[in-house]
Amino acid sequence: DRELVGQGLASVAAGAFGGMPATGAIARTAVNVRSGARTRVAAIVHSLVLLAVVYLATGPVSVIPLSALAGVLMVTSFRMISASTIRKILRSTRSDAMTFALTAIITVCFDLIEAVQIGVLVAAFFALRSVARRSSVVREPLPGPPQPGDEEIALLRLDGAMFFGVAERISSAIIDADHPRTSVVVIRMSQLGMLDATGANTLAQICTELEGRGITVIIKGVR
Repeated sequence: DRELVGQGLASVAAGAFGGMPATGAIARTAVNVRSGARTRVAAIVHSLVLLAVVYLATGPVSVIPLSALAGVLMVTSFRMISASTIRKILRSTRSDAMTFALTAIITVCFDLIEAVQIGVLVAAFFALRSVARRSSVVREPLPGPPQPGDEEIALLRLDGAMFFGVAERISSAIIDADHPRTSVVVIRMSQLGMLDATGANTLAQICTELEGRGITVIIKGVR
């Protein structure tokens, strides 16, 4: 919070003098840390040196060849790369490896901002797909000793999440679980981790359809 407040105040001050808004610089921060920085003093010294270069050494800096600056940036970029972290990502799940590779390629070929945006979208897609695959409907045996009429009761447990990406599949599974002799359907939701508006609407439609067949629907374990 203090860092955000500091950047906000710096942006206000920069705007008052016609400057650009302040923001955190990942590249310079990484170089600072790799060079042994441990306290805020390193950031203060870095800022003062940069300020001195801008106001006192613009002439000498302007004659530095761009190729030399490009070499410095290349070395800096290579120092920011953690080979061990890359190996861990590539050896983890296929979705993580694909997201990393796609983001890296777009960063090199196009732009960092576009790469971050596409990387977030791809990661969100894989996350939703993973949640959808873990979502299911399980028919459980009734607790206690067998009793007459048990065959008329269907105890169903919803696992995972019931959201727009899997609501129709869960709906079909619940309705298909209906047996000609079933008169009561108990839907347990204690293991359901997420329920969005689409899932809630689908659940209401399931109840309406089953009750239209003369089946009593009981929902339990709602969190």
